[in-house]
Amino acid sequence: MRFSYGAASSGSVTVKLMGLDPSRNYRITNKDNGESIVKSGAELASGFDLRSDQPRSSLLLKYQAE
Repeated sequence: MRFSYGAASSGSVTVKLMGLDPSRNYRITNKDNGESIVKSGAELASGFDLRSDQPRSSLLLKYQAE
């Protein structure tokens, strides 16, 4: 989950997910709009960009191993 406060907080932030199996694939689903992508555990551990173009907003994602 990502929160954005105020106009200066819009944009992107890079998160690194820990404890994932680098050789497995994970589906990341945006719970707000239903869009999903698949990335490897290695990609998610090295850094994953979260983007919010709306100030004062939140982003809720679910990730699950495939």
